[in-house]
Amino acid sequence: NSSVARLAGFELNNVLGVALEGNFPQPSGDFSEWDKTLAFDFGTVSGGYGWIFPKRNHLNVGVGGWISNGPNLRRMMSELARHYGLEPSDGWGVRGYRLPVRAVTSPLRRGQVLLVGDAAGLVDPLTGEGIYGSIYSGRAAARAVSNFLIGDAPDLSGYESELESQLLGELAAGQYIHGLFHLAPHFFFQLAKHGERPWRLARDFLLGDRTHEHVRQKLGRLWPVVKLTGGLVVLRSGFRRR
Repeated sequence: NSSVARLAGFELNNVLGVALEGNFPQPSGDFSEWDKTLAFDFGTVSGGYGWIFPKRNHLNVGVGGWISNGPNLRRMMSELARHYGLEPSDGWGVRGYRLPVRAVTSPLRRGQVLLVGDAAGLVDPLTGEGIYGSIYSGRAAARAVSNFLIGDAPDLSGYESELESQLLGELAAGQYIHGLFHLAPHFFFQLAKHGERPWRLARDFLLGDRTHEHVRQKLGRLWPVVKLTGGLVVLRSGFRRR
């Protein structure tokens, strides 16, 4: 979606997902049940999930996944809202987004132009979350620019090096895990629901206490199988490259 990338002549090869979200008033009755509760709906949106996040005085409801879901997202969000006792017509602030997920071949720098955040495709492939990648890449870009301007670096390549060592491996692992999960989402959901260790891992991941890289290390020799299988699923999915 980056006008800067287009004007600067970047040839991006990112893959695209899509999401739709809206806000809903507090449900009738006791709202306190949502005070410390997040709802995730897996297996009904291909390549993604539905969610309900409580805010101070309303609920944020959304669905997101592979871009092929685009024509059906509004219906999916309405069905999710009804499932939790919400009236779809009561929603407001409904907005759609394209989610750019970085392909390995997509550039981060061209001359003295750096891409950060969504422009660089730094959305987490598994969760669709992009705030962390945006903040981290913005700070990394600032460091690279500062070092260049004060003469401590000959160019801005330090930006690429920092992201390669600190962020891109995590996002790449997330894309393979994402592909594997959506090969059989109902199976993995039931595994997490009924298995103590899988549930603990899923919980820690949602809380930010575990990373994609942690999962990769835990899988050890099985990781090449996950990488191959997950990669094939993504290639055959509804993702669309741009």
